[in-house]
Amino acid sequence: LNPGYFTVRLELDGFLTQELTEVQVRLDRMTQVHVTMPLAAFGEGVTVTETTPVIDPEQVSTGQVFSSDYLQEAGVGMGIRSFPWDIIETAAGTSGQNVLGSTWQENVYLVDGLDTTHAYWGGVGSWIPLDAVQEITLDSGGFGAEYGRATGGVVNLLTRSGSNTFSGSLDLRYTDDSLQTDGEHYDPDEASSSGTILTGTLGGRLVRDRVWFFGSIQDEDYKYKQSGALTTTEEGAAQVFAKLTGQVTPKWMVVGKYYNNPWDVENGWSSPFVLPEADGRSVFDLSVLQAEVSGVLTDGLLWEMQIGSNGDEQDWGPMSGDNSLIQHFNLATGVRSGNFHQLNYQSTRRDQVGSSLSWFVDDLLGSHDIRLGGEYHQTSLERSFCLTGIQDGGFCRKGVEGYQFFDWEDSGTVMPYLMD
Repeated sequence: LNPGYFTVRLELDGFLTQELTEVQVRLDRMTQVHVTMPLAAFGEGVTVTETTPVIDPEQVSTGQVFSSDYLQEAGVGMGIRSFPWDIIETAAGTSGQNVLGSTWQENVYLVDGLDTTHAYWGGVGSWIPLDAVQEITLDSGGFGAEYGRATGGVVNLLTRSGSNTFSGSLDLRYTDDSLQTDGEHYDPDEASSSGTILTGTLGGRLVRDRVWFFGSIQDEDYKYKQSGALTTTEEGAAQVFAKLTGQVTPKWMVVGKYYNNPWDVENGWSSPFVLPEADGRSVFDLSVLQAEVSGVLTDGLLWEMQIGSNGDEQDWGPMSGDNSLIQHFNLATGVRSGNFHQLNYQSTRRDQVGSSLSWFVDDLLGSHDIRLGGEYHQTSLERSFCLTGIQDGGFCRKGVEGYQFFDWEDSGTVMPYLMD
């Protein structure tokens, strides 16, 4: 079952029928309910309905579940330049995203069970928009062997799915410095900033009780300029998330997902010490592709398999696009001029496949979940880095070096004295 609220109805000959409402099934947690069924008197049938609290006597891990209700009410992830992963910072035992003394690079970040941890430097590798998130769990200790590669916390983000009912949303958020007030150590007039987030979602059915879809589009635009800067930093991102769920038979389900986030930053090094021609641009492209299948083989046997890939591509360079010009860095004033100083291309990817078989046992000294599974991960890194000032322009390549001038002043005369 996907996380959510369910109604459970229990019927047995000779006993009163019991109907339990608002039974909550949570992500990565076992839900157990205790029911007393009184003997029924012969005659007119009676149904007893009650709301049942969630009890999880099997849980041995420490952590917290952030339900859809919590996410809707929380301020985290709802403002300009904040993300759903930030919600774990509200859990006990965390400092930022450092869990119980471990660093954020030691966490494992999952999306619907797929490892989306950044393949190069660790940490978050995807930025699923909040309106596409159903629930988030944080396990900070005592988690299972399948998460053995985590020495910090395990964060699992569950995405939303479609249903037989069509539904959607449209959300617009805007902020700028006119909404800020000054203080003893802050004057909003000395700097400028603004941001807009426009999000739309739509979900529903393609075939009733068989095939459902859900999609989310989020457009983000930000502008900010620090006091004294000569340029304005501009950022733009367009996140797309799509999910298709199919109930092939009552016992078999298939799911496919796609996520992409192209992100562009212009004048990203804006500063009072960076002249306009020396500013740079960076382009990012994050993606997740995932497919999974699950089937109930017998009453106590569940088989699951998933395959997926997530990647991050980055490209940095001069705003002008001219890689042949050399940057000057004035050692006396700290001012950069001439050109942006570096070229940097980096592409990381994590491809993975995993399968597990779960056996649910109820009559072996209690209830147990015995799981056997395995995963295969392949990570890759492609990187090129060099200084600008490349002869005849072009990009970094073997045997070709870029340069940077370090300038010093003598009697008002600026002289480059070192090439690097």
